[in-house]
Amino acid sequence: MLITRVSVSNHVFATMMMIALMILGLFSLSRLPVQQYPNINFPVVSVKTLFPGASPEVVESEVSERIEKAVNTVSGLKEIFSHSYPGVSIVTATFSLGTDVNLAANDVREKVASARTFFSSEVKTPEVSRFNLNSTPIATIAIRSDSRSVEYLTELADKVIIPQLQTIKGVGMVEPLGEQQKQIVVSVKPELLTSFGVGVESLLSVISSDNRDLPVGSFITTGGREPSVEVKNHAVNPLDFESFYITKGVQLRDVATVSTGQQELQSLALMNAKPVIGLEVVKTDDANLIATANRIRKTVDQINRKLSGDVKLEVIRDSSRIVNVAVDNFVRTILEGVVLTILTVFLFLGSWRSTVITGLTLPITLLSSFTIMYIMDFSINFLTLMALSLSVGFLIDDAIVVRENIVRHLEMGKNPVKAALEGTEEIGLAVIATTLTVVAVFLPVGFMGGIIGQFFKEFGITVAFIVMVSLFVSFTLDPMMSSIWHDPDVGSGSSSNVFLAPIVSTINGVQKALSFLYVGIVRWCLNHRLIVVAFSVLVLIFSVYTVRFLGVDFIPDGDYSEIVIDFQVTPGSSIDVTAEKSKQINGILYSFSEVNQILTTINSQSSSRRGKTIGRVYVQLIPDNQRLRSVSDLVPVIRDKLSRIGGIKINSVGVQGATGERKPIEISILGDNYDELNRLASILLEKMHVSNFFTDPNISSASVQPTIELQVDTDKARSMGLSVSYLANVLRILVGGDTSESWQSPDGTRYTVLLRIASGDLRSVHDMSHLYIAVPNNDPTIKSRKSLVPISELVSIKETLTSNVREHINLMKAVKITTGVKLGQSLSEATKFVDSLIKKLPIPNSYQVVITGNSEDMQESFHYAKEALLLAVAFIYMILASQFRSFLDPVIIMTALPFSIIGVVGALILFRSSFNLFSMIGTIMLMGLVTKNGILLVDFANQSTRKGTSAYDAVLSAAFVRLRPILMTTVSIVAGMIPAAFSVGEGSESSAPMAQAVAGGVVTSSILTLIVVPVVYTLLDDLKRYFGFYPRDKVDV
Repeated sequence: MLITRVSVSNHVFATMMMIALMILGLFSLSRLPVQQYPNINFPVVSVKTLFPGASPEVVESEVSERIEKAVNTVSGLKEIFSHSYPGVSIVTATFSLGTDVNLAANDVREKVASARTFFSSEVKTPEVSRFNLNSTPIATIAIRSDSRSVEYLTELADKVIIPQLQTIKGVGMVEPLGEQQKQIVVSVKPELLTSFGVGVESLLSVISSDNRDLPVGSFITTGGREPSVEVKNHAVNPLDFESFYITKGVQLRDVATVSTGQQELQSLALMNAKPVIGLEVVKTDDANLIATANRIRKTVDQINRKLSGDVKLEVIRDSSRIVNVAVDNFVRTILEGVVLTILTVFLFLGSWRSTVITGLTLPITLLSSFTIMYIMDFSINFLTLMALSLSVGFLIDDAIVVRENIVRHLEMGKNPVKAALEGTEEIGLAVIATTLTVVAVFLPVGFMGGIIGQFFKEFGITVAFIVMVSLFVSFTLDPMMSSIWHDPDVGSGSSSNVFLAPIVSTINGVQKALSFLYVGIVRWCLNHRLIVVAFSVLVLIFSVYTVRFLGVDFIPDGDYSEIVIDFQVTPGSSIDVTAEKSKQINGILYSFSEVNQILTTINSQSSSRRGKTIGRVYVQLIPDNQRLRSVSDLVPVIRDKLSRIGGIKINSVGVQGATGERKPIEISILGDNYDELNRLASILLEKMHVSNFFTDPNISSASVQPTIELQVDTDKARSMGLSVSYLANVLRILVGGDTSESWQSPDGTRYTVLLRIASGDLRSVHDMSHLYIAVPNNDPTIKSRKSLVPISELVSIKETLTSNVREHINLMKAVKITTGVKLGQSLSEATKFVDSLIKKLPIPNSYQVVITGNSEDMQESFHYAKEALLLAVAFIYMILASQFRSFLDPVIIMTALPFSIIGVVGALILFRSSFNLFSMIGTIMLMGLVTKNGILLVDFANQSTRKGTSAYDAVLSAAFVRLRPILMTTVSIVAGMIPAAFSVGEGSESSAPMAQAVAGGVVTSSILTLIVVPVVYTLLDDLKRYFGFYPRDKVDV
């Protein structure tokens, strides 16, 4: 090979190439961002719109439906969802993969802007944003003090802390929790309004018009100056509001009192059951998670040094911890794999020089991987780290095979240069074939379809690249160093080193014994071929049968020492009630010795479910090496204890992983009537409750809140000159209060002005019926009528309960059932059970039921993984056919592929793992790895048959010569997988099934390959001779 000859003849040039690869890798490593997940271009755009005080029904009809209809016309739209909560609408548009999400977001903005013209004035400006998996809060900071008031901490957060955090490089947004902003409260007395004949809307008009400075204009004086003229009527202090005149002779103080205070709590954060001001920090899309988190901690330390008293900032939740743990785990796994792999080389070759020459492949290829990651704009994340750790076992394979063949030629008595050149030349094509089969496997993985394809793109491309680098190194560095740094003990069968001599002698003896034993086994198998084939087929059938005993899941949860609990309290409860219930939850959690710290958030904006009755608890456990129970052990026990608390509903207890807030199974029932949807959902839920598959099944519409419906007598209202919109606006001020106006104090502090009925004057429906509404006096025909009328004359009042959320899917009304799957039950079996329930459900013609959630993701991902598997097998066949210039030889080699299933199933059962996405990818990886052994055998046997040796003798010779490299590559792969397979690190449970599948498959396929391939080789040779086919080299042209 030219590249080998150049490297051997110019060892300095070869050395410089290796150094260049390492330097470029280190350079790239220093510039690679560190994330939890790959940068995935999710084609998802969301629209969030606030409508203060509006019920879910009003939000649905006035906001969500209008935005849905407008956005539905955007090109490339795949699906559209909407959630209408009290006071907020969230519309999510999902576009087809490949859609430019930035252009899609701009199109959505234009459509939303056109729909906004139909909104009422109380609806806030919609916020359009793109979804990014890495843009969830990376840190939660608590501002706490035992002596300072919430008002003081709020002002400190707004004026000092948040501005400093927002200046940090990489920080995009800081969302406060539990703040109480200052406000001026104008408390109106309804009876005084009535006595003066004044409508509440008049007060709002006066507050709006009188509390301001207005420009009048400017003029040119005789001196040539041009002063501006302003009318100054801005209130200097809150009490100035009382002097505003509402009408002739009536001031604001006559009908209301003015005071200062704090806004009602809209959200809350509690640290270990104590209220704190929480700050959720979100990074920018392209920011390095680790670096940004470190800068946040540094800034928090700097702020703490400047704070006085007992006010302290504390980072109580940090996403970078999980990433740091993952990085540490994978680095440790890589190092352990490297050590085990290099030890394998030494045990088989018995030479420390051979070990060094072969082992140098690992640092060069691993460092080179960072170069391609930098060029491809990848990041260091969970998937790329997994790629590096799992590839350690087979990166050294090419170098092992090349070095072993060079050593064999040295043992034949050749000089080091000739042995290096001829040894590499002889094995070169086989090594290229084995490498290309691995590349043929990983490229389809890197280009799978769907979102899962984007997840594994970095994984597949990274492995494919470093495998090619390992091939390059094995053809350059290995022969170059073998030629100039040869081992003087090679060929002697022993070592001149006093300490190594007995070890080398023992190793050589064991290898020779194994070789003779193996040749004897192969000879017996060749004489009993039908028995071997029948036995192998039976073992394969048994293994396929045992697959049914494996649970099938999507992505296994990792134990990162954190549990997330979602709960809700009785509908209509105040935020204080929710906080009180959260303290009960905290009390139970602290009875577990494994609990370290607890953070509770109520009505957090970062959560998919919002409301003052909705809470989330983040439970930080002590490190996994300090506790006896895992997260999976604790979850059912915690769920059982929390379910005994009265007045709360536990929606979920578990971990928050790569699938975000999607539940294992989500059942969406679509139709045009919510009552019918709820009826169908209740039937399903009842049957799910009595089964043994599910945990925390929940109907989205089950969360209800008390509602008072006001039905307007439109005829009477119209006869009085009152429109429905006017009535609604006045009632909004009377019942919910108005906060549309604000006041800025001389020191720059901004106060919201809340106009509302005095506390205590609106406690019941009876109080509401006695409120009065002013009749406009614009129409001369109604001047004689009374100026105030009671609400009871214009509306009928009805108390009811309504759902806390209204959902739409693709413009259809929807009710969703979400559920977890019990420990020990597989997601696939639970999904089948749900499917059987749906088939028995009496579904009306215009209705439909769809299963989504992780179950849908699993089915889609497995579909694309199967496609990648078929492509991998096809590519392997084409590469082998091209390599061996034969249509039948690849069949011989590929007989090893199905036998890998035996090891996959056995390993997963042994480790009590499920068959999931990672073990599926591991199975695909096996397709490339298990063909290596067959290639080595068939390539050597073909070389022998071309020299006139019979197939029987050729395969026996191949078995004897190739046993050592086959065993070396097999053991090195397994050794590299062992650290990951045993999942000893925190959170490593997620990736362990992939390593388990690979290790198990490699072991069984290697054993059976050594037996079955020689048998099939001779059978096909007999077949070719029977039909008159001969090797190409023997045909006269």
